[in-house]
Amino acid sequence: AALKKDDSLVNLGYSFLIAAQLGTDGTFAFDRIEDAIVQADEVDSRFLQFEGGLSITALLVNGAYQLAATVNKSPPITGDQAVKFANYFLSRRSVQTTKGAYSLLEVLGTLTKNKFHLPVSITLASQAAVSLEQPQVTVKVSDLLGQPLSAVPLTVTAESATRVGDDVVVLSKKKFEPVAKDTSLYTVNLMDTKPERGFYKLTVSAAVPKPDPRLVGNIGASLAVKVLSSVVVENVEVGTADADQTTQAKLAKVNYPSKLTSVVEADTLQKLITKFNLKDKGTGKLMTVHQAFVKLTHRETKAEIIFVADADSTKTYKLDVDIGAKASEFGHLSGQYSMELLVGDSVLSNSFSWHVADVVLKFPEYASTPTPSKDPYLYAPKPEIQHPHVADVVLKFPEYASTPTPSKDPYLYAPKPEIQHVFREPDSRPPVAVSNLFTGLLGVPLLLLFILWAKLGVNVSNFPLSLSAVGFHLGLGGIFGLFGVFLAPTEHVPDHEVSSGTWRRHLLVRQQAPSWYCAKKEAALDTNT
Repeated sequence: AALKKDDSLVNLGYSFLIAAQLGTDGTFAFDRIEDAIVQADEVDSRFLQFEGGLSITALLVNGAYQLAATVNKSPPITGDQAVKFANYFLSRRSVQTTKGAYSLLEVLGTLTKNKFHLPVSITLASQAAVSLEQPQVTVKVSDLLGQPLSAVPLTVTAESATRVGDDVVVLSKKKFEPVAKDTSLYTVNLMDTKPERGFYKLTVSAAVPKPDPRLVGNIGASLAVKVLSSVVVENVEVGTADADQTTQAKLAKVNYPSKLTSVVEADTLQKLITKFNLKDKGTGKLMTVHQAFVKLTHRETKAEIIFVADADSTKTYKLDVDIGAKASEFGHLSGQYSMELLVGDSVLSNSFSWHVADVVLKFPEYASTPTPSKDPYLYAPKPEIQHPHVADVVLKFPEYASTPTPSKDPYLYAPKPEIQHVFREPDSRPPVAVSNLFTGLLGVPLLLLFILWAKLGVNVSNFPLSLSAVGFHLGLGGIFGLFGVFLAPTEHVPDHEVSSGTWRRHLLVRQQAPSWYCAKKEAALDTNT
């Protein structure tokens, strides 16, 4: 019933663990394992995980295998799914939290010791790059906790080695040799077949002497390896030629790693030429690389300029630098430069930087040569502009034109006359008869109250003469009196008459009495005044 109300992944995982403790009575939860497994997300066709990460995935997988062991039934998890779950758990080996570490160790222990599936871990135990100097590829075949699968050496085979990009198979069905004193390590010489440099996919399979139906993931494990090659630079020539190609180029040969003994000189009417070939040391074939640069560094200022060397159809690298056309890039900086050849690639084992020769470049004399402490690409400050004094000028204006004094601003207006503020005239008041009528209407509710009391037969004689009763009615009457004061009309008093004693008395009367009473009192006040 609880599973029907809440069938979330967390609830299912804990239900599997609880049911595993109930023995055969926990069979009711076994059918829900398949419902949980189908909710797993597949990533890159290699991993299976549940939403919620490591803890939720470990909880469900651990609970599923424990419940299956309790009811003695194979869990509805295929061998391929078990391998993908194992791949996910191994990818989380760098977990940082205590809870995550506990969940990971617990589920790895379950996958290693259960009687249904035993995922096999086949990983690289050596560097992923091999070369003529280091031709061996070493793999480790173990369970998920790194323990050997058997005390007897396994049969580990390299099914194939396929080059990434063109799927060329360079190796097939080659046996690995066991490493002494460790039955989980096996090695093979991948360079026996002399593969070309590049990236390869190595497919490995492992078999135990005694077949075990629990083993999964031991067939066709894919590993990525990289074959490195050593590069040899040959046929290096450095020299100059006329920019208009009217004469034949003058080139001098130099061998790696020596430097050209003579100094190459070039001016703005010439080109600097560099040629070379790169050869794979293992196969003896010409090759190209991702990075081939020629760097020129000024001896004094250490200013650098780098050019890219490109290979032609015959895989010969050539660089022509027109000194006159590139003068601005050099900053018109004459002097001696050191020429370096930079060669690099991700599949080279001996990328290098080689000082090939020294070059003296000459630029026209008018080109400014910056000092070593200044940037040659920044302009120098221009001289300050001096404005010469030509003459004094006397200006004359008509006599009627007012001449402002030095202490006053001639562009400001004189003060304007003071603005007299006039208050708005008060609104006219209604006739006295209308005011008295509405004042009388205010007493109608009170009159109606007395009439209703008389009609209902209110016994006023029973009114208690206690302090609380009298105080309550006096307070209520005071409230009504305040309402009357607030309803009494007031009149605006002009500013020039506010100080008058008469207006003060008039204002006091108007604030405290109704209009019919105000008229009488004001008349009396006016007579006395």
